[in-house]
Amino acid sequence: MDEQTPMPTLDFPVTAMYVFDIREYAARIDMQFGVYFKTVDSYNGVKVPVHQIQTINGIPHNVDGEVIITPCSVKHSYPVIATEIVMAYVDKVLTENAAWAPSPEFKPERFFKPEIISQYGMSRIHDFLDIIESSLFDLRRIIHDQIGIDSWMMYFIKRTSSDLIIEATVDYRVYDWMRRKANGEF
Repeated sequence: MDEQTPMPTLDFPVTAMYVFDIREYAARIDMQFGVYFKTVDSYNGVKVPVHQIQTINGIPHNVDGEVIITPCSVKHSYPVIATEIVMAYVDKVLTENAAWAPSPEFKPERFFKPEIISQYGMSRIHDFLDIIESSLFDLRRIIHDQIGIDSWMMYFIKRTSSDLIIEATVDYRVYDWMRRKANGEF
């Protein structure tokens, strides 16, 4: 190897960053299917929507056992499960044309309550997922229009409370090829 040829690094520089506000998409899904989703008290430190007040642990009751709700105890909820579905969908959109990864599948068990899966069956749950995917089609179009999908790029997604951040970087195989070429492997 030539002394003047710099050895390429295996750092993955971010070549582009895109930010999408996904609140509207998550709210749309939660409004239509939220009652079917798993309920948890918190998910990664974020409060999640509660569709029935009786499901909340630790709610104050009066001596007659009735739930006591005051205006200050009702807060805006965050559709965590619906947001996770939007993120899974975006991951699917970003990787479906990737040369480096198979397209991921939605796993209904991750989002839907077990009793809902039992009651409706996997066929109906997949129908729900098809409806969800069709309701997110405009997000797919926005991603394709703003980012484009390059099969030689890698995309990483992150989430803030309401934003989905997509970082694009060159496929690691290009870096591996540069390293191997610099080492004289071919």
